[in-house]
Amino acid sequence: MYRVTVVYIFLAAAVRAESSQLQDVCEDEQEGSSLLQAASGASLKREVCPPPGFDSVENFSVSDYISAPWYMQMQAEVSYQPRENLFCVRANYTETTPGIFPQAKLELIVDNYAREGSISGPESSAFPLRASIVNLTEPSKLLVGPPFLPVGLRGPYWVVATSEQPYEWAIVSGGPPTRQGADGCVTPGLGLNPNGNGEGLWLLTREPVAPNSTVDMMVEKAQALGFDIGVLLPVQQEGCCGERYGTPC
Repeated sequence: MYRVTVVYIFLAAAVRAESSQLQDVCEDEQEGSSLLQAASGASLKREVCPPPGFDSVENFSVSDYISAPWYMQMQAEVSYQPRENLFCVRANYTETTPGIFPQAKLELIVDNYAREGSISGPESSAFPLRASIVNLTEPSKLLVGPPFLPVGLRGPYWVVATSEQPYEWAIVSGGPPTRQGADGCVTPGLGLNPNGNGEGLWLLTREPVAPNSTVDMMVEKAQALGFDIGVLLPVQQEGCCGERYGTPC
């Protein structure tokens, strides 16, 4: 009887010890799970897109902006302009009378130029677009699209940073960057907007071939605005020339 009692006491103690160890393990797992959830939540909350206070530039001069051609130095790939077409990319703007859509208070003809595959490749097939300003108190917010497309269906084109006047460089976004990227905010991007609405990031200069220091400064500025600069691709301008391009050969 004594032996049975001793064995029973021993077994009961072992069961209690094992139960205590299992409870400790469960508590550790719960604590680890809570820490992972907290870290995951912190990661998700790390970026708010668009960044607080994000907006287009104030006191924007349309007449200055359209006074001379713009040359892309870096830009994001967009659905209507793949990376193989990022050669000799140039944009020119001319004021015109608003068309049949009354929402436009001011309208611009957008003449885009680029080459495919190389600086000597064929000109990219494109037709003039229209850029509409619907609120004259916010002229740095434009809507861009084909002339036949109603203004409300055109894509946002926001000028989000410029040099002092006269403008020598500018940063343009396809509206506010509403999606979190790998390292900052991005516009919705490829696949989500097959018509090009709400996508794009461009670094423009008046000089066809800008100094590296200018391009680096614009990249830093874009990053400071909250953009994921990892989406930017270089545009080759060295060696580009021609009447439509804007510089003689």
